[in-house]
Amino acid sequence: MSEPIYLETSPKWSYAVAVEWPGWARHAKGEADPIEALIDCGPRYGSVLAASGIEFQPPAELEVVAVLEGDVGTAWGVPSIVSTFDHRPLDAAEAERQLAILRAAWDAFDRAVAAAEGHELRKGPRGGGRDLPRLLDHCVKAEQVYLSKLGARKPKVASDDWREIEAAMRAQAVEAFSDRAAGRPVRAPSRARELWPPRWYVRYTAWHSLVHAWEIEDRRLD
Repeated sequence: MSEPIYLETSPKWSYAVAVEWPGWARHAKGEADPIEALIDCGPRYGSVLAASGIEFQPPAELEVVAVLEGDVGTAWGVPSIVSTFDHRPLDAAEAERQLAILRAAWDAFDRAVAAAEGHELRKGPRGGGRDLPRLLDHCVKAEQVYLSKLGARKPKVASDDWREIEAAMRAQAVEAFSDRAAGRPVRAPSRARELWPPRWYVRYTAWHSLVHAWEIEDRRLD
């Protein structure tokens, strides 16, 4: 049985995105094939899920079920188009599955950071690339934005430790996701005017967590 994917295209970067597996999305530049990039990272994605007890086998076949025209975000290098697939309602079982995959992505990020502490991250060919503290700062600030777009405000944390900040934000996100999936008002609402669908929040946040988890793993100097 083939696995449905969609493409998000732009002249510079294009994405291949698995419909049913949040976080399994890869891009390619110019004429390169993002589907090949998606296939290549299938085993790595599967390892992330397996570490959290989620069964996943890279599919033998992929079926392109939609091609979406990207925007400036796509051209810059991030998936940006919310598809009709992410506007589908969530029953209780699927909501739990989505959260399990999101938690697996968060866990993968945490493991990558823990393994990289005390190590230098390899620089790019021109000396570019964030060090670990700057990467952590970027990820914390990004997830604050994602949380707001889910519909929940940033929790107050009396600490500047990224682990405590992330733990509080993740707990707030799980609560807000569950509220929205069940059709309830979010208990700690943000002021965001346009909210992300819950499925898109999970898809984007899992993707972002894995992109940086794998970046840290690949750039770590032992």
